[in-house]
Order: sequence, then C-alpha cells, then structure tokens
Amino acid sequence: YNEASRHIKETIESAIDLNYPKDKIEIIAINHGSIDDTANIIDSYKDKIITLHITRKTTDRKGRALNTALEIAKGQFFVCMDADSII
Repeated sequence: YNEASRHIKETIESAIDLNYPKDKIEIIAINHGSIDDTANIIDSYKDKIITLHITRKTTDRKGRALNTALEIAKGQFFVCMDADSII
C-alpha cells in the first residue's frame, strides 16, 4: 500500500527481467487502493504486465488482493512478491 516512493519500479523490473521464458511467465501487479503514484507507476508497465486496480475497503487485508490475482492467474505456480521485493 502506497509503495510508489519506495521500490515498486525495481520490483516490477526485476520480475520483467527474470531469466525465464517470457511465454511461460505472467506478471500481475495489483494496486490495492493506494493513494500515492502507485497506480501510475504500474500502469506505465501495462504493455508488459497485467495491471489490476481494486478499491480498498477499511476491512481489507493483503489477502483480498492476492485472491483477486489468483482468480485471473493462468499458471501452475503462483509467487507473491511485495512492492519492496527484488528477484
């Protein structure tokens, strides 16, 4: 939440640059109601990744965002990264 000023660009770029066949990887970035520049940053990668924007409710936790991603993910495996994770 509100990770734009931290490492989100580096996180997304580390996933994009992963040495793995591009046709076998799906990157989903979720903006879970951030009110900073997170949405604009992940949208700037929309030609390389799937971007989702979901409204954050006061009772929401990270699990809602993960479950939303799992609903659309097509792969056999699912890896969760936080906005400050680097591969």
